Amino acid sequence: MTDKVQGRIFGGEEVDSIIQFPFVVQVTTTLTFCSGVIISENYILTTAQCIYFNQDPIEVRAGSVVRGEGFLIPIAEAVYHPDNSFSTDYDIAYMRTETPLVFGEDMEPGVLVMTRDRTPILFNVTGWGKRGNEISNERYNVLRTLRLLTVSKRYCESEYRERSPVKENLGMTTFCGEAFDSEGGACDGDAGSPASVGYLIYGLFSFSLECKGPTVAPSVFTDLQDIEIREFITEGTGVEYENH
Repeated sequence: MTDKVQGRIFGGEEVDSIIQFPFVVQVTTTLTFCSGVIISENYILTTAQCIYFNQDPIEVRAGSVVRGEGFLIPIAEAVYHPDNSFSTDYDIAYMRTETPLVFGEDMEPGVLVMTRDRTPILFNVTGWGKRGNEISNERYNVLRTLRLLTVSKRYCESEYRERSPVKENLGMTTFCGEAFDSEGGACDGDAGSPASVGYLIYGLFSFSLECKGPTVAPSVFTDLQDIEIREFITEGTGVEYENH
């Protein structure tokens, strides 16, 4: 982990095939567009903010890199963490599917992991977020992935303290990452996008101050290895973590 790196990725790279990230899904309600990650044949994770204000109807699509395409996954229920009050902490939710998913090369579960070092030095965040800070809210139509570097919570909070006192406290259940070879970062609409290395899932994107320009700050993720987040997921879904 490093205290500071230079530059950030904006836009990332277009994903050629969903086979590269078969656990990533689209999560749409009447108020939000987010991403999520399949963790078993019956459960999908996303962030609490994606369903907090509007749990019904929830449209989940899988198996395609194109926004609005792919096959629909009917959702029976959606549950967000009881300690989340639309805040930076406990930004996690799970959704139970109406019927078990049938896995193939275009739809497979990610793996929840426990590691000695908590978060990897480098990871990918993958989603369909905004094309920057434009007022038009135009989003990418094709799934994109960004390479990020884990940075310390101390550095992350100092960056937010300089730019936004409202976001000065990033909570106890988060970690931060930023890119290192160009400007930019994860954007609105990327909420719920997994932080992953291969099939290993370490977090879900929660928020950033901006995703490009002079006020850009590190991307903040819900830490899926946090003990309270982990208990919420395992007790609610029955999905166990793997040790790595």
